[in-house]
Amino acid sequence: MNVRPSAPVIIAIVLLIVVVGGELMIMDSDHQKFSSDVSVDGDSINIMTDTNGSHVVNAVSMDDSYGSPKNVFIYFDRTYQSAYDDVRVAIGARPLTEENYAKMMIETLNVRDVSCASLIDASKMKSVMEMEGDGVAIVVLSGALPDTVYDGTSDSTILKWISSGGRLYWAGGIIGNYVSHLDSVEKIQNGVSLFFGSECIDDTVTQSFDKYYANPLTESLSIINNNVRYSPRISELPDDQSFQVFGYTDGDRYSSFIGSYGSGCICIVGGDYSDYQRIDLAQIIASGISPSTKVKDTFEGDSPSTFELKKGETVYVYYGGDLTIYGKLHEVA
Repeated sequence: MNVRPSAPVIIAIVLLIVVVGGELMIMDSDHQKFSSDVSVDGDSINIMTDTNGSHVVNAVSMDDSYGSPKNVFIYFDRTYQSAYDDVRVAIGARPLTEENYAKMMIETLNVRDVSCASLIDASKMKSVMEMEGDGVAIVVLSGALPDTVYDGTSDSTILKWISSGGRLYWAGGIIGNYVSHLDSVEKIQNGVSLFFGSECIDDTVTQSFDKYYANPLTESLSIINNNVRYSPRISELPDDQSFQVFGYTDGDRYSSFIGSYGSGCICIVGGDYSDYQRIDLAQIIASGISPSTKVKDTFEGDSPSTFELKKGETVYVYYGGDLTIYGKLHEVA
C-alpha cells in the first residue's frame, strides 16, 4: 500500500533541507577560496572580486565607521547562571542553546574575515574589562551579566569599559536587568537606565514585518532578523543619545540598534535566539558600523570581477547575500 506524506510532513522536510543545507554551506565554506581587493582612484574605489563561482556580490562604502575589531570575545561560562528564554528550532537543526550559539558565532564571524573571536568566561571577562576597551568587542548572549563585571550600579566595571571605547554586542534578554552569580540570578531594579538613561526596554513578545528602508544599512547589509523584542523604544531615549537603527520596526523599536556610550557603543540585535539574529549580529560586527556610520555608496550584482563605488573610509564586501559565505572589511587609505 502506498502511503503519501501529509502536507505538514512535506513542509517539515523542506524546512530541514533548507535550514541544514544552508547552515552546512556557510559553515563549510573556505574563506581562503574567495577574495576581494580595493584600490583608490581619486574619489572612487575600484573593487576586484574573486567569488570562485557564481555568487551574489554586495559591497557598501562607508564613512565614520569602526575599523576591524582587534579582538572579539564571546561570553560563555557554564558555571554562571543565565537568563534567556529557550527557543524552538527547525527539525534537524542544531539546538540554539547558549553554548551552541556562542560556538556558532565564532564560525559565523570567521566566514566574514573576523578570525580573532574566542570564548571567555566570567573571570577572563573581568580581566579584559579592566583594560582599555578601544577596538575590543564583547558579545553577550546569556541575558545576564556576571558579577565579576556588573553589580547593578553605575560603578560597574562593564560601564567603565564601554565608556573607554569598548563595543558591547547584546542578544537575548533585557540588558542590565540581571546579575549572574554562580548559583543564582539577581534581578536589578532600573538596570536598563544604567545603560540607556531610561527604562526603555521591556520583554514584550512581538515581531515586525515592516522593513526600515530609511536607513540604507538595512538593505546594504542584508539584514534579515525581524524581531524587535528587547530593543530600546527610541521615543524614550535621552535627547542627547547618539544612535542609529535599521532592520525591521514596529514603529518605535528596531531589530538592530547601535548607540554610543562614552567612547564606546552598545549594540542590541532584537529577539530571542535565532539563526537570523546570529547572522545579523555577525554582519554588524564584521562590517564595523558605528552609531554614526554614513553610507556613501552600495553595490549588488552577480559575480562581477570589478566594479566601482564612491570613496568612503571603509568598504565592506560580502558574497552570498543573506547566506553569506565570505565577507571582508577593507580600510581605505
